[in-house]
Amino acid sequence: MNILRHSIALAFLVALGTVSCKKDINQVNPPKTDSTAIAGFRDSSLLVKSISKALYDSATGAVLDSSTEYYFYDTINRKIIISLVPISNSAQSYDGIEFNYNNSGLLINITTKTIATPQVGDVYTANYTYDANNVLASAAVVDFGGDNYSITFNKINLASGGYALSWIDTSHASGSPDSISHLVEFDGNGKLLDYNYALGNKLYWADSVQYNIAGSTEKVLHTDFFYQNPPYANPDSLSTYTAYDFLSRDAKGDQLYNLNQILFHGMAEMPHSIFSYGALDEIEEYGYQYSKFPAVSTKISRLDQGSGGRYIVNFNSSPQYDNSNRLVKYRFFFPDAQLDYAEWVVSYYK
Repeated sequence: MNILRHSIALAFLVALGTVSCKKDINQVNPPKTDSTAIAGFRDSSLLVKSISKALYDSATGAVLDSSTEYYFYDTINRKIIISLVPISNSAQSYDGIEFNYNNSGLLINITTKTIATPQVGDVYTANYTYDANNVLASAAVVDFGGDNYSITFNKINLASGGYALSWIDTSHASGSPDSISHLVEFDGNGKLLDYNYALGNKLYWADSVQYNIAGSTEKVLHTDFFYQNPPYANPDSLSTYTAYDFLSRDAKGDQLYNLNQILFHGMAEMPHSIFSYGALDEIEEYGYQYSKFPAVSTKISRLDQGSGGRYIVNFNSSPQYDNSNRLVKYRFFFPDAQLDYAEWVVSYYK
């Protein structure tokens, strides 16, 4: 992705005009699923029952935080619930999040149901609509701070056979409604290719994703325009560099990837943090690492916030599997400045 392409992207974000893409990909609309397949599989042995999570300090190895999430699938009412305690039916009171789906299995509503005091800014409820090709068209969001806003996703069909979505952040959580613009490009299969983020009328940063032959994320290229400005001015800061280079992956263990596709069916390739799901933001943060199969060896390029330069970190993981080759334990790096890491332990219904 070069500077010219970013200029085109910025023009798209500001003017919501027409963009083009040189990638040669045939258009294929996202497949529909019937209501009985809301969970993605008819075999319950493939359904995640719980995920126990522990976040570690990268310097000391101390546990910074830990929790367990439980997954309940109500296929009759087309719901999936993530709760902090096990539940046996969707009518129970619980701390957690409820996902609701339409007859095609597309996510149409997310509602936070909490017994404890929620954090201001967390999403209380969000409703989504799609166009005739099952592409995200709108979002209506209410958060616990009382912010009520809607987003229209402007779709442009690209000459390559893919499409782009652009939209303006109208939430007050961003600090300045209408000042943040987004542009996301997808291939003909709905796979994320590029994500451009603009602040005001200036492109702030951009990511471009490359995939290997198995469909797993191979590289994430990043351009950070913020560091071209003082006091971080750096002659090299405008160049696009490889933020994540996934050197090797397993050829099995796609359960977390499938869970993400199930939960966010219809928008699973969208950058989730833009919707402020609170704890669910980590699905995006970790997502590159298990898209599609778990990363085993990763070379990470980090930006030094003091100098604007970069340094390289190598991260290795040893995914563990049960006798059915299901992923049961996986260690991630958390993409913060310290590169703290997390370990997830996964259980299944059978």
